Amino acid sequence: GEAGEWAETVDLDIPRTPAGLLGGVVDRSELRKVLLAVAARRPDVGYCQGMDYVAAVILRALAEGGGSRDDGGAHAFGVLACLLARDGMLRGLYTRGFPEVRRRSYALSTLLAATRPELSAHLDDVGACVEVAAFAPWLQTSFAYHAGDAWPYELVARAWDVFMLERHWKCFARLALHVLLVLPPDGAPLEVVMPQLQRLEHLRLGGDAPPEASRSLLEAALTLKVTRATLDDLGREFDALDAEAAAAKARAATTAPSRAAF
Repeated sequence: GEAGEWAETVDLDIPRTPAGLLGGVVDRSELRKVLLAVAARRPDVGYCQGMDYVAAVILRALAEGGGSRDDGGAHAFGVLACLLARDGMLRGLYTRGFPEVRRRSYALSTLLAATRPELSAHLDDVGACVEVAAFAPWLQTSFAYHAGDAWPYELVARAWDVFMLERHWKCFARLALHVLLVLPPDGAPLEVVMPQLQRLEHLRLGGDAPPEASRSLLEAALTLKVTRATLDDLGREFDALDAEAAAAKARAATTAPSRAAF
């Protein structure tokens, strides 16, 4: 079927989906079926790395919510297909060029620079590309990237509750900023900064942290003054800058001298 072209990529990713995220209640074969079914339903999106984490979160939530295991796959398919629809909240994280990853990374980088300018400048100075090392994996897995490892699945589940209730990524933005804002004092070299960004070592939580630790971290993140309006405005600002850059590139291409002229 139309999902056939994605089967090889899905089959490469499924064994790498963390066991700590699956929690012993999500079957990898069921996860594969959901991903291939969604790729067939949304051929303009297909499959992209990170979707396996999102599908696993949905399947686990359904399994632990008391739903029938027989119906879990079908329900998970419906939820993920809606999130990837033309107006879906996650669609732009996986379409060609990853436009929503770029928009949201721009918003987070701008907010970090405004909130802790010294930290933002230091990360730039040591060459820690926060957009690639942290924002991209966090955004494309909707914060499930570290579930069961650097922090408990409980934290991810709670964040997803807020995300689905508010129908906006504001919760994830606050969580991302909080993780960065609690980094140790500025001045650490790159070899210290990168494990903090990639494995969240500075949080000292771990996948088996008690539920109250998850609640405490998320509650602290949700106190940050990051509004839906601010994030939407920064998204539009990025769109304008991106369009301007694309127009400048197009103008340069049309005015460049042709080799044939010489």
